[in-house]
Amino acid sequence: MTNTSFIKKYETTIFLLIFLILVTPTVLQPVKLVFILICVLLLFLSRKEIKYKVSRSVIGWFALYTLVNTMSILKGTLGNTSVLFQLLPSYVIWPLLYLILFVIPKVSINLEKVTTLALYVILGLFMYTFASHFIDLPFTGFISEFFPFVIEETSDFLAYFTPSISSLIFLVPFLLTIVYFGDTSDKKATIKKYVLLLLSLFIVFLTGRRALIGTIMIAIFLCILIDGIWIKKRNMLKIIVGIGIAVLVAFGLLLIFFPNSRILNIDASLIVQGDELRSLQFDALIDGWKQKPFFGHGYGVNTETIVRSQDVPGMYELTYVALLFQTGLVGFLSLMFLYGWLIYKLFRLSILERNFVNLAFTIGLTSVMIANATNPYIQSFDGMWFLFYGLMLVDRYNLNEKDKE
Repeated sequence: MTNTSFIKKYETTIFLLIFLILVTPTVLQPVKLVFILICVLLLFLSRKEIKYKVSRSVIGWFALYTLVNTMSILKGTLGNTSVLFQLLPSYVIWPLLYLILFVIPKVSINLEKVTTLALYVILGLFMYTFASHFIDLPFTGFISEFFPFVIEETSDFLAYFTPSISSLIFLVPFLLTIVYFGDTSDKKATIKKYVLLLLSLFIVFLTGRRALIGTIMIAIFLCILIDGIWIKKRNMLKIIVGIGIAVLVAFGLLLIFFPNSRILNIDASLIVQGDELRSLQFDALIDGWKQKPFFGHGYGVNTETIVRSQDVPGMYELTYVALLFQTGLVGFLSLMFLYGWLIYKLFRLSILERNFVNLAFTIGLTSVMIANATNPYIQSFDGMWFLFYGLMLVDRYNLNEKDKE
């Protein structure tokens, strides 16, 4: 077997790993570990074919990222080895693993294909499990093992939740961008994309998640802004109208078939209660930050008055405020710079190359980073790949530009 065939098998394995991460976040972790071990083995077998070369700016990015995380985790877990080993994967091991899996070998993945496939599967599982609430369907128990879901129906509203909603924060803005900027010459393919977008929006409205709906609105704004300033598509108005119709039809279907859905029956008291909890959390984190403003308390440390997770020490919904509390002004500004630099570079290379798949990824990543403000998505293994796939795109662009010199 040639080294080239090992590389192809490696790219196929990475494709399947990303698919699993998108469809089943937080579950099937042993299966994902098997795929990771296969990737490491295939990397070793194809080592002579891979050019182990990383641009200096990306090395600097990873070095600063690792330095801030390592110093913060050591400071926060000093004398508490159990918490150290609990947090070490999220802040040190997973980032290093993703650097090895994505950035160093410069994987070539059909991102549009894997995201579309994942979206089809998520929508199919969503509709099947949701229908099981109304009629008796087989295999529901088996599906819930790898696609956990909760359906809550009260006299006031109907609500549906699954961890895969976190993937929709990336997938729907990605699809929306592909629909906006994609080639419309193939009418059949274009219709399929609009139908998929319509179904995706319907599911989004049915979940009623404010963060998810908000990121989609931001994605639409970014598409229009980028198009108006840089891309200047001739059929811009036509596309905006098409997406607008998809939004209205999705919302209309919700009004007709599920008038008791959560988004149409918002309980103001629950929103106020949630906002009050976040307000208390915000005040506690800021008060704690004032005690150690420059270098923070370290990862794994809770505030004196509010503990939000008994399982993961130092975990808070207000991720960026918690980051300020735990890493201090120095660590917070360093990480915000790294995140901002990465997103800026991705937007720049996507627009310069007019690569709309990379642009779709960048808008999807931006949506995840915005939603991360109210839930720690990128701190987990299943959420961290967004950062390092983006870092791989920047590194590949940097190296190509250097070769042209």
